[in-house]
Amino acid sequence: MFGSSVSISGDYAIAGANNDVIGSNDAQGSAYIFYRNEPTADNWGQLTKITASDGAANDQFSNSAVSISGDYAIIGSRNDDSSQGSAYLMEY
Repeated sequence: MFGSSVSISGDYAIAGANNDVIGSNDAQGSAYIFYRNEPTADNWGQLTKITASDGAANDQFSNSAVSISGDYAIIGSRNDDSSQGSAYLMEY
């Protein structure tokens, strides 16, 4: 489910992968941050992969929304905490 949610701001892009398996947690989810001109001009390269520090199976981190601006990303996880949902603001 890579690309389940995406956002771009300037030279940065973020893409959600809400069914990503993290450790032994199926569908915990993750988000990938990319930078333009990485590693060379006119290419997009992955800077980092973000996961929730309190992630659990079936949270589907990044399933509802992702956004990026400057050095900050916000990632939604509507299945977190028994479907109560959460939003994670992260500096990368």
